Amino acid sequence: MPNANADHKMLALRRELAAQRRQCLALPPEQALTHILEHSQPAALVHSFPEEDFYFLLQEIGPDDALPLVTLGSYRQLEFVLDQQVWDRDRIDFKSLFVWFERLIAADPTRMVRWLAAEKSNLVEYYLFNSIAIRMREHDQDPADFGPSFFSFDNFFYVRILDIPATEPLGEALQKQHRRLVRRILERLAEDDHVHYQRLLLAAMNVVPAEAEEEAYRLRNVRLAEKGFLPFEEAVGLYQPLRFDHFHQTAARFQSLVADENTRLPMAPLDLIASDQLFHQALRAIPPGEALDQIQSEFASLSNRITVADRLKPESRAALSAAVHKACGYLSIGLERLEPTPPLAASAARNLQAFTLEGLFRLGYSQAVVLKQEAENWVTASWFARAGLPLTFWGETGLGVLGGLLLKRPLFFDRDRQGHRYREFHCLDDIQATGAQLAQLRAIDRLLDQMPIEKLPRRYGHLTYQNVLLTLWARSALGLADDLQPIAREAFGVFWESLFLPPPQGTTPAGRVIGDDRRHAFLQWLARQTGSDADELADAVGAALTSLFDELQTEYGRVSRASIDPRYIHHFLVAPDKSAAD
Repeated sequence: MPNANADHKMLALRRELAAQRRQCLALPPEQALTHILEHSQPAALVHSFPEEDFYFLLQEIGPDDALPLVTLGSYRQLEFVLDQQVWDRDRIDFKSLFVWFERLIAADPTRMVRWLAAEKSNLVEYYLFNSIAIRMREHDQDPADFGPSFFSFDNFFYVRILDIPATEPLGEALQKQHRRLVRRILERLAEDDHVHYQRLLLAAMNVVPAEAEEEAYRLRNVRLAEKGFLPFEEAVGLYQPLRFDHFHQTAARFQSLVADENTRLPMAPLDLIASDQLFHQALRAIPPGEALDQIQSEFASLSNRITVADRLKPESRAALSAAVHKACGYLSIGLERLEPTPPLAASAARNLQAFTLEGLFRLGYSQAVVLKQEAENWVTASWFARAGLPLTFWGETGLGVLGGLLLKRPLFFDRDRQGHRYREFHCLDDIQATGAQLAQLRAIDRLLDQMPIEKLPRRYGHLTYQNVLLTLWARSALGLADDLQPIAREAFGVFWESLFLPPPQGTTPAGRVIGDDRRHAFLQWLARQTGSDADELADAVGAALTSLFDELQTEYGRVSRASIDPRYIHHFLVAPDKSAAD
């Protein structure tokens, strides 16, 4: 019974600390620091933070301003910080190593030096090897022989501090900080345990840098792999496509998830999950008592793996959002792919518990890879490629769609998005919309291949499929030669007047529209040019043609014939004067 009471009290304490931790993470960084320091048990509260949340909190507060948290942090938390900060891929960043050693020792000199010397001796030895020159004095040797720059704490090992090795000058102020730090470390070690101090110097003298770095990297990878930070070579396996007919066998969980309350669940990835996606809805549909924490922990691990595979270096919770949003998007697509009808949160929740998140992610990512492969295969054999035309031939939207699909890892082109228009695929609708746009481009390319286009005017302006098709149509309507050449401005004005419906009597031409008869005339002309059936053409490219005429109407509906300026008419090839065309 006493043990049961003790376990109950410990669980209650963990729950209380977890609640306090969530409250801290919801506060602005400066207020979170104050909240922690004013807590009745600040060390216990800090130790309750998962390593990832502790790291992000340090970064958001500012490492130099967060030294009180460093003082309170556990060795495991501080080790995670070093694993994240002092490495540049598979090499130690010596300057970062110095900066973090300085912060640790500034926070708590005695405790940190003892911990570093005992538990992180590989990093300390590597640091000292690159920072000091060591001489051992013979019993009859004069210390003056070593020169004035050498000093000793035991009259046996004499040390001279070297500058930080760097490809670029770091400045005298930083080098002075480095020299003070090295001397402080050595002095603390000598005072605390002189025998250990001498052993450390002997070890530092015999370091083989490549071997020491490789072993430190191996140990780091072992620690980070527990949290999903696999080595890059393993992490990129996440992007291996998974065929649907292999999914159930490959991604099924071998064991059912067991309910297990996890009070140290990392909150950073969970706080960034988009609430409008199916994955989030499925999470909310899983009751807390049915292994929800395990799925959330798996999601945090998946997000960490994506940061490695995409070579991201998240310095804050906001910086982690790229990996989290990608994970949410492809998980949602994978869940939608499993349902033949519009998926419900309840069925998606069951699939979350039945299949691994890695399998669901790979299934979702495969949908984008299929589109990427289709685009690559088509572009290689397309008419526009054989004609030597660039991707810009497909206009802004077509270029955006193809450009996103042809990237190493495909992205969705969001034309309505402000700023950077590429983003990750969020849902199956994104996949289907991109697939439909790709199908339209391929259909138009087939039409162009069937048309009698013998010569392209490479030197005339910026060719797009819009101005190629519309110029040929306009020339046909005007009775001009059936070749792709710019139209004289005066002749083009006649076609311009016939393109738009006349404005109502007594009004200006503002907002004129293109009537259905002109749209139908274009489709009939296109059918004659390609030898196709008009109805079949409408099915194949109708959406693209509707979009094209709507674009013409929006952009030029307010332009009168007298205001035509060839410099601003991009949908037709118009010559600046009569002599240029015919």
